[in-house]
Amino acid sequence: MRVYTCTPKPFKGDHTFFSRDSGLTCRSFQTLGITSRAIALAPAQADDEPDLIRAELPQLESAAWWRAHQLDGVVLYAWGAPRYRHIARAIRESGARLYIHMDTSGLLSPLVEWRHFIANDWRYALAQRRDPKAWLRFAVWAAYWHSLGLWRVDGRRAEHLRHGDCIGVPSPIATDRLRRLCRIYGGAPLAEKVQLVPAPVAPWFRFDGGGKDEQIIAVGRWNDFVKRPGLLLETLRIALLKRPSLTAVVVGSGCESLARTVGRWEEQVCRRVRLVGVVKSTELPALYNRARISLCVSLSESSHIASAEALCSGCSIVGPRSPYLPSLSYFVSAESGALAERETPADLAAVILQELDRWDAGQRDPARISGTWTARLSGVKVAAEILKHLELEPRPS
Repeated sequence: MRVYTCTPKPFKGDHTFFSRDSGLTCRSFQTLGITSRAIALAPAQADDEPDLIRAELPQLESAAWWRAHQLDGVVLYAWGAPRYRHIARAIRESGARLYIHMDTSGLLSPLVEWRHFIANDWRYALAQRRDPKAWLRFAVWAAYWHSLGLWRVDGRRAEHLRHGDCIGVPSPIATDRLRRLCRIYGGAPLAEKVQLVPAPVAPWFRFDGGGKDEQIIAVGRWNDFVKRPGLLLETLRIALLKRPSLTAVVVGSGCESLARTVGRWEEQVCRRVRLVGVVKSTELPALYNRARISLCVSLSESSHIASAEALCSGCSIVGPRSPYLPSLSYFVSAESGALAERETPADLAAVILQELDRWDAGQRDPARISGTWTARLSGVKVAAEILKHLELEPRPS
C-alpha cells in the first residue's frame, strides 16, 4: 500500500518537518508498514531528508503526475484553501483516496458563529493596536467577508473540500463548526465527511515514570504577538508570588526579550524562572516530564501542539476558556487540566494554583494523563484513524 502526505508549501525538509503534521504522519504510516513519502513545494533545500519529494505547483495540479506515483491514498495538508483546490481535484482524478486535514478552529466564515468570526480579527487588531494599519486591515477584511469573500473564499473552499473522501478536524468544537459550514455548501453528504481526527504527536513524547516537580512550563514563539508573551509573564509572576515553592520554565524563541522583563521582577520571583530558549523537539520531553502543568495563553490556536505534547508527557493543561482556543476544551476533558473563565492574568494564575492543589491532593496522575492522551494523539494512532476513514487497511507493502 502506498499513502503519501502533501503540504503545498516550501517548508524546510529536515528532521523538524518530520516531527509534526505532514512529516510526522508520513513517518507514522511507515511505522505501520506502509510505503509513504512526504511531498512539499519546490525548491529543494540543503537539509531535505530522503523521504521528502519536492514538486512544482503545476505538477501538484496534474492528475497524471499523481497517477504516476500509483498511490492508494493521499493526506493533503492544505487547510482547505481555495488556491489549492486544483491539487485536491488532481489527486481525486488520479484515483487515489483523499484525506483533507483542516488545521482550523472552525471559525472560517461569517455564516457560522458570526460574532466569534468577526471578533477573532477584531482581537487581532487590538493586539496590534500600535500598528495603525491593523484597524484599516480589519475594516477592509470585514467588508470583504460580507460581500465578495463569501463567493471567492467560501464557495471555492467548499469546492476544495468536496474532492475529499474524509475531512479531518483536530477538536470536537472545530469539527462541529466545520460540519455546520459544510452542510450549508454541500448538505449532509459533505457534512458527513467531516470527522474528529487530532493532530499527531511524535512518539518521543511520553511520561518517563519519574517524579514531577512543582513546576509550570510554557512552550511557544514568544516573539509572536499571537502567543501573548505579556499575558504569559504577568500570569507567571502572580502565580509565583502566591506560591513560593513554584518554579517556571519558558521554552521557545523570543526568550531574550522576556529576560529583560523578568530581570525587573522581585528577586524571590526572578530566580524561580528559567528561560530556556529554542530546543530540539527531541529535547522537550525531558522538560515536560519534570513539570506538572503546561500553560497556554495564545490569542488563538487551531490545535495547540505544545499542549498535546505536554499531555502525552503527563502534564495537565491550564489556559483560558475561549472560542478561539477550541482544542483546550478537548485537552482538559479527561481530568487533565482546567480552564480560566476570563483571559486575565489574575484568573489564569488562580486556575494554576487550583490545579497545583489538585496535584497535591492526588487528583492528577501523570501516568494516567499520558496513557489517555497517547492513546488518542500518538502519530501511529492518528495515522491508523486516517486509514480507517479512507477505508484502507494498514498492511505491509
